[in-house]
Amino acid sequence: DKLDKPYKVSDFNNLILNFISYLKLSYNISLDAVYAHSNGCRVLIDILPKLTSNLDVFIVAGAGIKYRKNLFQKIVSLLSRFKKVIKFMPFFKTIRGIILRLISAHDYLKIESDIALKETFINLINYDAENSLQNIYQHVHLIWGDKDTYTPLYMAEIMNQKIKNSKLTIIKDMTHGIHMKDPNFLAKYINQHTS
Repeated sequence: DKLDKPYKVSDFNNLILNFISYLKLSYNISLDAVYAHSNGCRVLIDILPKLTSNLDVFIVAGAGIKYRKNLFQKIVSLLSRFKKVIKFMPFFKTIRGIILRLISAHDYLKIESDIALKETFINLINYDAENSLQNIYQHVHLIWGDKDTYTPLYMAEIMNQKIKNSKLTIIKDMTHGIHMKDPNFLAKYINQHTS
């Protein structure tokens, strides 16, 4: 369904906790493992301290660490403050679309017309989960591609350093879409490392 309001990480946390409770009460199903990719990691990091400590956790190219903007992205961010003034310029939409693709903001373009979804997206990408990492006690597997530009390798290194019981596996010549480019590797890895 369409969102009735912009969601924050805490709203997603409530949904997940309610769903876990529903599975347990209705079907007597408990989680043994949990998997998150990219933006889903922001939510997962925040909720892990509320889940059982014997859970096997798999974070694949996970977001949640503040993104270090390059010079071009900083300039675009600065110019975006003047959007209301320059949006009447000819070809504004075309140029803006090209720039957003260049700074890897293609997801934003897809949802821009849905105000609640747009605000939800902004809430999520602005959420920095780094301070929550030291509260995670589960065994965490971090799986990353060394050529990932959406969630660069430095994010994995910060997570690996701050999560007490974590292991970092780096896949050579792999980008952000590990789950699409090598699903067999992921399936095999998760099966081998799930209790």
